Amino acid sequence: DEWFKYKDVKSRKHRVYHYVTFLRNPVHRFLSEWQHVQRGATWKATRLHCNGRDASLEEVPFCFSGVDWSGVLISEFLSCKYNLAFNRMTRMLANLTKVNCYNHTGLSQHQVKEVLLKSAKENLLECSFFGILEEQKKTQFLFENTMGIKFIENFRQKEKTHASRLEVSDEVLNEVVQKNRLDIELYQYAKDLFLQRVAYVEKRMGYTVDEYFSRVRDAGESSSGGDVNVDVYEEEYDEEDVEDIMNLYPSNRVGFDVVVRRDDDDDAFR
Repeated sequence: DEWFKYKDVKSRKHRVYHYVTFLRNPVHRFLSEWQHVQRGATWKATRLHCNGRDASLEEVPFCFSGVDWSGVLISEFLSCKYNLAFNRMTRMLANLTKVNCYNHTGLSQHQVKEVLLKSAKENLLECSFFGILEEQKKTQFLFENTMGIKFIENFRQKEKTHASRLEVSDEVLNEVVQKNRLDIELYQYAKDLFLQRVAYVEKRMGYTVDEYFSRVRDAGESSSGGDVNVDVYEEEYDEEDVEDIMNLYPSNRVGFDVVVRRDDDDDAFR
């Protein structure tokens, strides 16, 4: 709100914020971050701010001394137990106050991991939208048919990334998997839900992802989106339909235009 106060010329009494996020294959994401750090990137300027205060160096020590961690070997990257690259997606999505931020005194590692994963899943459901990096086409389809906003250019899927081309030993790969168990479980949960949503929208809209891009999208057959109230579903659809919607979109305080298409609310997503 503070930023918009100075940047938005229009005076608005109420703003609706739509939080969106992307998830990526956790192994590729971790290896990509290792390469990034290896090239000299650091997170020194990042504030680990939680519950009104910054994390101390005692709580989260640096994994390296000096200016950066340039040239770090994957074995070194994996051996630092304070490395925030481990399960980064889970931590970024979770409510850290549920585990006393970065001070886990009195909590076992099992408790911390269990609470963080549960919180990350809950917050993912609260997002207005989330996409999967490895599913660019389906992500664009779902976003445009959910939010009622079209991108100028279509998403492009990069079949090969620097991380996916890396050749690492089975031993290293197994260690990466072991140390990112939370992210792997979160990613699988997210991907399963994502694909269910894609299938549901295909069914409701009456065309597949491929048909949408080949004949529907640019022909203007898909109308713009608007807010949807669960009460509307109950008027036009049976209980099974409503149950499906609520299972796929449990956070109904943000409207999802996946069943009822409305063209009369131009301000819905401004």
